[in-house]
Amino acid sequence: MPASIPRERLIVGVDYGTTFSGVSYVTTAQRDVKDITVIRRWPGDTDARKTPTRIAYKEDNPRLEGIKWGFQADAKVMSCAWTKLLLDRGSDSQEHDDPVLRQAAGSGIFHLPEHRDAEGVCEDFLREVYQHVTQHIEMKIGQGLFDVTPMDCWLTIPATWSDRAKASTKDAAKRAGFGGRKALGDRLSTIMEPEAAALAALKGYEAGESINPIKAGEHVLVCDCGGGTVDITTYVVFTTTPLQFEELCAKCGSTFIDRNLHKLMSEKFGAAFDKVPAAKKGPGSIFMKDFEILKSDFRDSAPDHVVELTLKMDLEESESYDPDDGTIKLTRRELRGLIDPVVLKVLQLVRSQAQEVQKIGQGKIDRIVLVGGFGDSIYLFERLKEWSRRELGAIIVCPEHPQSAVVLGAALRGLEGLAPRKRKCRRHYGVAVGMPFRPDKDPVQFRYQDAATKMDYCSGRAEWLLKKGAEITKDTKKIINIDIHVKQGQEKIAELELFSCNLATPPDRVDHERVTYVGKIRVDLTSYLDSDSSGRKDLKIGGKGSYSIAAEVQVEFGNESGILQFKTVIDGKEAGKTSIDFD
Repeated sequence: MPASIPRERLIVGVDYGTTFSGVSYVTTAQRDVKDITVIRRWPGDTDARKTPTRIAYKEDNPRLEGIKWGFQADAKVMSCAWTKLLLDRGSDSQEHDDPVLRQAAGSGIFHLPEHRDAEGVCEDFLREVYQHVTQHIEMKIGQGLFDVTPMDCWLTIPATWSDRAKASTKDAAKRAGFGGRKALGDRLSTIMEPEAAALAALKGYEAGESINPIKAGEHVLVCDCGGGTVDITTYVVFTTTPLQFEELCAKCGSTFIDRNLHKLMSEKFGAAFDKVPAAKKGPGSIFMKDFEILKSDFRDSAPDHVVELTLKMDLEESESYDPDDGTIKLTRRELRGLIDPVVLKVLQLVRSQAQEVQKIGQGKIDRIVLVGGFGDSIYLFERLKEWSRRELGAIIVCPEHPQSAVVLGAALRGLEGLAPRKRKCRRHYGVAVGMPFRPDKDPVQFRYQDAATKMDYCSGRAEWLLKKGAEITKDTKKIINIDIHVKQGQEKIAELELFSCNLATPPDRVDHERVTYVGKIRVDLTSYLDSDSSGRKDLKIGGKGSYSIAAEVQVEFGNESGILQFKTVIDGKEAGKTSIDFD
């Protein structure tokens, strides 16, 4: 690294959210969470902690001169919104999936332009964010210093996403520019969203920062209610100075109040609502902005209380609609009917988590911290407090800016290196292998004879490397021992298929309907074998020059990014190039 580059680095946290996205930054010369700056100036708005995750293209809007994004992509243009939810359509089926969303994601409601897929839209949006953020930081610290200061970027990713979705989102951020100044040493890392939220929550309540600080031995449940998901994770705090903690268990689900609203409107007003252009009723419209305020401020008030939403429809006057003002009237019962399913789901997840903590012998949850876009809901707070008073006895707290918890936590990871000492594996991971054939159990169609040993084997059996719920530390890795057969004149490449499963107990075979294909691990030993002939074992089959070599394929689960890493070891040394192809 050139001598002119300062010792300090820029730390940038990026929360790429379903409905809103945010960015924070700090330099390594600073050491306090209060030193982290959350960007509040965005194109189209000068005082907002987040910008809408929306982007509009000229291809969909001929009158536009170029791309409009965030607040600029308002109701007057056709924009791409909720695109993040399309990045992981092939992931494992989760226990708490939202069926309305699953139908919507496959029915074209989430708009994509003809010239870009979901990954491309993600890349384009993040490119606009990167350009805005770098310009913002440059204005604050000066171009000269910015041009010689390396940047560590921490991108938040849902913990429940498939490995393919995690990797493709990181790749999109790379193409957008994050971590792109290689000569300076810029780096791009990822952090799981619930982990980032937990860092901000725990740090915010440590001694000296709060009138009600966390204590060693506390069990803290962090409930992150975002625009599309709810992540419930419980941690045990070991020490507060320095902060050391471990993940005990986690649950996840989907929360789509906005989707519930559209469903109610369609049922209530039929074609009159359905025919309203998406620009008038979708993200960024006055209709949805009104609803954002209503759902945040909602209280369980008198039954006859009526609230109003603004939307012009071709409809005659009724008890529920005023055509002169273009206002929809919702009763308290109807509004509660939209919010209650989400609140009940959160309560269900929290109750399940509390039972699990007790089941594993960890006592009870002492504190519940609400963060995320819906985390500041007064109604959610009161319902949780009432439930906890009856069943749990935990205190319920919500930090000052709950919607910024994830983006603050991302910057904290880079600034202080904070991370839980242990995590829990979110799903089973395994490989397809051939095992000795069991006549009384294995399907005959999968029987084959090994050419070298002449023994009968069964293909497609699952060897589960890491079980769901297993502890993961930074050193956790699993080894797959393989014999790579190299035939004369052929490529020196071996391939293994990696699978995952979200069931409590994984099945015996990889072709089970609940087993998900993760990708193909590719071991390329060409450069290694061309320069090193040690460890080879000549084969009697395959002709002259054919041989096998014993190797260890290591799957690293403890990488701080949460994204799987791979390498191959032969005779104690890393050999060749090992990667995974998700396609």
